Amino acid sequence: MFDTTYLGHQGWLIETATTHILVDPVLADRTVGTADDPLAMYPPRRVDLAAFPPIDAVVVTHEHPDHVNLPTLLRLDRSIPIHLPARASTAVRGLLAELGFRWHPMRSGDVISVGDLEIHPYHCNDITLDEWDVTPLVIRDRAGEGSLATLIDAPEADAFACFAVERAGRVGLWVLSHNRMDLFPTRAGARQERDEEATANLAREFIGRFERSFRSLPRPETLLVLSMGLALVGDLAWMNRHVFPGEARHLAPILAEQLRDVLVRAPQPGHRFSLCRGKLIGEDLWRPFLATIDPREWPPHAAEPFHGAAPDYAPAIGRRDFTAADLDALLDELRTFAGHLYGGALMRSLYVGIGGSGERADGVAFSLRTDAERIVLAYGPEACAFERVRCDDPRSAFTAGFECWAGDLLSVLRLEIYAGCVLLGRCRMWNAAPDRLGGDLASELLLYTHPLRFPGRALERYRRVAATLAASVGPHRVAAARASVA
Repeated sequence: MFDTTYLGHQGWLIETATTHILVDPVLADRTVGTADDPLAMYPPRRVDLAAFPPIDAVVVTHEHPDHVNLPTLLRLDRSIPIHLPARASTAVRGLLAELGFRWHPMRSGDVISVGDLEIHPYHCNDITLDEWDVTPLVIRDRAGEGSLATLIDAPEADAFACFAVERAGRVGLWVLSHNRMDLFPTRAGARQERDEEATANLAREFIGRFERSFRSLPRPETLLVLSMGLALVGDLAWMNRHVFPGEARHLAPILAEQLRDVLVRAPQPGHRFSLCRGKLIGEDLWRPFLATIDPREWPPHAAEPFHGAAPDYAPAIGRRDFTAADLDALLDELRTFAGHLYGGALMRSLYVGIGGSGERADGVAFSLRTDAERIVLAYGPEACAFERVRCDDPRSAFTAGFECWAGDLLSVLRLEIYAGCVLLGRCRMWNAAPDRLGGDLASELLLYTHPLRFPGRALERYRRVAATLAASVGPHRVAAARASVA
């Protein structure tokens, strides 16, 4: 027997009679767990850590907080081995060692044996913005009872399908997922994506990818469809009604109608799939250790039409004041950030894409809020620097820009908080000429603050978060199997 239980978001429990593996588990309510954390798991679940089966290994596919989930790691027995992408930063390696875990690098072509199960990591060449280490997986049991293949956040479906069939034969469970959020409230002039349109487009994309991938390959037994498994919290919770198009429960019936020779499911947390000799022979909608709460208590999670102006946003770090010393520190951080922009799409469009007069046609700036004033910092590629300018209306003076609280930007650049804490609603962006001005400061902030860029700072952030969470970790931990095999 080969059992797979959906944990939520992109997490899984893979089981045989004697072996249990967790993949990207998020067993806490939040992704980061600190006060600045904007995301909670969706739908909400009841999790009984003490009732989990003993775990032989944990697989982490890449270094984002919804995968390297500190609130969950702190709740795992330290004798459970962690399998980590070989491309992961020294920051997360150092974190795991300091927490007392043994970690093992995963490389494409490896066959990692854990009890009755084999883990087959796949090397992804097509990087999605800042997911440098994302590692798709095939997990199968050696007796041939079943298998699961998931791309996680990687786009290379066609080559991965060949890899999966080569390693596992006909795939038992094939995962198609999207993490789409329509962050139109943060972008000036953006048109909200209609839910019906987004769902139809996603369905066409999923069907097209699936048909191409398995054009000349045996088709999987079951297709599992996932959508964004996170929701916004606090003063950003109003966005939950509007920014989540393409829900899995809407996608699954469309895919099932078109792919009639494949079983299609949109699982909720706790949903178990049991396979025998590659066939789906049973399903359970909940497990004793994991189930969703009453749906009537779920927060909204939809793409309802939005009208009017978006509500104001508070600073992620809770501070509105910004001193002269803070400004000096920010300008110092921005010198390094400006160097990072050299040669990229944003710098090229400003420096090379000039108008007929010979003067720079466009400009870009940070527009920073404080409790006392607005600080405008304009990017000058000629100086490779951000310089303060006097400007009453930066949206009119600059073709493109990024607005947030000044203290938040400083904390992001220092890697004290994740960039997503600001980018997922605590900012505003504009670009009046997207056809002329390529790149944007939000994407550059994501790239710049990846742990691979500043592993020392990233490790310090991990340590701070772990120390903050330590007091809230309960007495129960997910136990290790008695004879873990790494």
